[in-house]
Amino acid sequence: ALKAPPAAISTLETEAPVLDGSFKETPWPRKAQVDGFINPETEEFAEAQTTVRVCHTSDALYIAVYAREPRMSTMASAMPDRDAPLWQEESFAVVLQPTGKPEYRFVVNPLGTQFDSRDGNEEWNGEWSVATKTWPVGWSAEIEIPFASLGADPGKDDWEIDFVRTRRNVENERSVWVYSGDGTKVRGL
Repeated sequence: ALKAPPAAISTLETEAPVLDGSFKETPWPRKAQVDGFINPETEEFAEAQTTVRVCHTSDALYIAVYAREPRMSTMASAMPDRDAPLWQEESFAVVLQPTGKPEYRFVVNPLGTQFDSRDGNEEWNGEWSVATKTWPVGWSAEIEIPFASLGADPGKDDWEIDFVRTRRNVENERSVWVYSGDGTKVRGL
């Protein structure tokens, strides 16, 4: 698959989005800023694409996800407990690292179950919120990650960020936004 180098700009918003899984509020950008997920095993675009919108307030980073799924009736998502191994079923992960800070991983499944880690430490539990919703041909999530949970200054730090989608149904597929593995700087935070 050929695509432009991954890049996303997070705009500063005065109003925080309402976390309800619909991302219809004004703060969300109208167009998806992150798309073109690639299956690293086949080096082709993922069969079921995922799109992401990003914005932030002075206090938190917001991420809206729409995960397309043409086979909703076979989607496997059953883990209800926090910090369960969500990557073993249908899930979406945000991996981010502010410059000079630890790497953070936030994972959510369609049930709204959360997993998080800091530098691989799964015992760490950050303060963050999520709302999910299912649709006829996919599912969505809205994620709020307060900057205080990350110990990062949104005005001074560049951020490496990647997004990973895991599909579990009759089609098992893992797709990533940043295929090269070198991360993407999210500027303007």
